[in-house]
Amino acid sequence: MPRTSAIINRQHRELSFAAYASFDDLAADGAMMDALIEQYQRVFGESEVWSETYAREDVLAKLRDELAGEASLRICHDRSGTVLGFCWAQLLDAAAVMRAVDTIKFYQAMALPDLPDRIDALLSGTRVLYVHDLGIARSARGRVPLTQLIYPVLADVARRTGHGRVLFWTMLETRVSTLARRAQFVECPMPNGMRFHLGEFRAHHEGNVLGLRWMAPKETAAAVHVD
Repeated sequence: MPRTSAIINRQHRELSFAAYASFDDLAADGAMMDALIEQYQRVFGESEVWSETYAREDVLAKLRDELAGEASLRICHDRSGTVLGFCWAQLLDAAAVMRAVDTIKFYQAMALPDLPDRIDALLSGTRVLYVHDLGIARSARGRVPLTQLIYPVLADVARRTGHGRVLFWTMLETRVSTLARRAQFVECPMPNGMRFHLGEFRAHHEGNVLGLRWMAPKETAAAVHVD
């Protein structure tokens, strides 16, 4: 069963969050899974950056694979059950990260033959918390804080596995790339324009607020808190 919580944002509109630790957990909540799939298709189909088209079966296959093992999914929704945002991550090695990247249609149009070797060198035989997907509905941008989606997902998997290294990729000047720079992630640009971001964190709480203390390069730390 999903774990739920609610906050009131600055616009005084209620936002609710649901968390799932596996595909079976999500599938047991059929209405939410359907709403997530619809919003996934809409977010990446309408995006000026990504402009991807995914069939329902494509999204189901991704969710089934990417919520296996040690994984976490967080969904933001309103009172009517409309999904406003989502994020999920999974503990993976370099080969599994590459398999996940290969499922992204945006990447398929600009694939790099040597990307598996580049990722392998970047991770140096270790596993990381790989952020598969992060999306916010166009109508909810500015209302749903990115950190309210990302931080609890990472903290959940880290608590269960003891791993605190994070990897994701995006393109230049996206909102999440700005967040990575604030947290002083190591940025690894690729020849095709992809930007891989690698960081490490320790979860902490101040009162009831979750924060991630990002361990910046050269043993300096940068704290970035949930908005």
